Amino acid sequence: MDPVDEKRDIWISKSLSYLLRHGAKKEKLEIDDHGNVEMQHLLNHNRIKCRHVTLEDVKRVVTNNNKNRFALKQHNGKLYICAQNGHSIGISNQNLEKLEPSAVPAGLFHGTYKAKLPAIIASGGLSRMNRNHIHLTTNMNYVRPTCDILIFIDTEKCVERGIVFYKSGNDVYLTEGLGGIVGPDLFRRVEERLSGANVQYELL
Repeated sequence: MDPVDEKRDIWISKSLSYLLRHGAKKEKLEIDDHGNVEMQHLLNHNRIKCRHVTLEDVKRVVTNNNKNRFALKQHNGKLYICAQNGHSIGISNQNLEKLEPSAVPAGLFHGTYKAKLPAIIASGGLSRMNRNHIHLTTNMNYVRPTCDILIFIDTEKCVERGIVFYKSGNDVYLTEGLGGIVGPDLFRRVEERLSGANVQYELL
């Protein structure tokens, strides 16, 4: 892809993330309770329209996104788009698959940074912060390349505590934790990403 075209697609992807995950209501873009936006409304929005973004552009960005962040769906003859996860705006969990306790994978982890680990521990654990869920995965490809720490979750203990897990359409696992937190007592282990060395987070 031409560097100019690649830069444009990155801009489109970031704009879709902002509008569909966080800014739809603020930007007066109609979004339903499940996070779906009618495609024509999106294309007519000033943020998108000012860059002359076409339906073909959006479809290309959706198809080429390496984390499958977005999904397209037809309903009553109209095309809709939604973000698969990562919302801070209030939407229902209907587009997510609620997992039975026996279906929660044992190897879920969250990627973060060594510099942030002390603050995570001091604040009580992994927090959903301003989002609706804490994001977890079993797939290293879904972790930012710059993350140097992996926090593995004791999902069995989480389930025993009544924590509910969901799976999104792009195989990201989501949880609200307990009060928006998954505490250090629910960590299975913390390790360095490259070396796999164990990190003694209890001492931080």
